[in-house]
Amino acid sequence: MVFGILHVGPKDMPVARYGGYEVAFPGLNLGDIVKDSRVSDGSGSELSGRAA
Repeated sequence: MVFGILHVGPKDMPVARYGGYEVAFPGLNLGDIVKDSRVSDGSGSELSGRAA
């Protein structure tokens, strides 16, 4: 999954827009998000984290 990183949260948490929601990832650094950039949602289609 490709996350569109919008900004870094108040506690240096990466904040990404996913499905129209801003999601903070505590304990997850930008490198982990980049390395884990693709995932399947189980329906056989790839999800994209492009900003809505």
